[in-house]
Amino acid sequence: MKTPTTPATLPSTKLVARSLMFLLEVPHLLVAVAMILFALDALLCIGNQLRPSSVRHTLPIVMTVALLRAVLRAWLRPGYLRALDELRRGAEPTVKAFEGLDRLGAAFACHLLGDVIVATSLVVGALPGLAAMLFAANRGYDALVGPALALAALMSFSLYLYAWLGVRYAEHAVAIEGLGPFAALGRAWNLAEGRRARVAWVTLVTSTLELAAVAWGVACFGVGLLLTVPLARLVGDHTHVALFAELRATSLRPRAHAGEARAAMRRAPA
Repeated sequence: MKTPTTPATLPSTKLVARSLMFLLEVPHLLVAVAMILFALDALLCIGNQLRPSSVRHTLPIVMTVALLRAVLRAWLRPGYLRALDELRRGAEPTVKAFEGLDRLGAAFACHLLGDVIVATSLVVGALPGLAAMLFAANRGYDALVGPALALAALMSFSLYLYAWLGVRYAEHAVAIEGLGPFAALGRAWNLAEGRRARVAWVTLVTSTLELAAVAWGVACFGVGLLLTVPLARLVGDHTHVALFAELRATSLRPRAHAGEARAAMRRAPA
């Protein structure tokens, strides 16, 4: 019996190319969800650009929009990712893009905890360099202040990137494997073990594609952004769902997950 080709055999660029071909047959509903998610990001970006002179009045609005965006993403993303995973496997989606309500709490908590982990790594990474900078400044070693500040920035970014790549697929574990927030973060960390370079490279390729989509949309008098960016993000999300499947198939620490079994039972027809 012929063994099917697995995502692990594909280079990063071919993984993205396969997702580009996926656009030819993507259901319209998933395009609509991608456009809604982009609109939420655009609203938050517009809110952050409000004039400082009106912060007293606009800050509650910005915070409300940010909270609404987080809740709607936690509702939409699980069903959206599950549908992409089923399409990746060549199956007709049994999960609708708007059926992620059962995962809303777990997805919201997972996103919040992931942000806390990444932000903490950013601060912790900067501490040694900042301590060295303060020591040099107090002792009058002015020539060492600049290198110490550069060390703080380098260590902060390095630890931030290490942590971010470690929790990159936590939401996928929540959506596709049906795990809770803490289990999903641990699962994502284990999957990234020894393969952060692979995840970083694929992320770089998909981010470059999204930047190209932004440039194309701006060239279309800005209106094109409403279509080019959601489509580019759809390609990126499909690519990362495929990479998540690859990481699961080649995991250094394979183990059964009760949450995944529960999720399969929920998705199974009655």
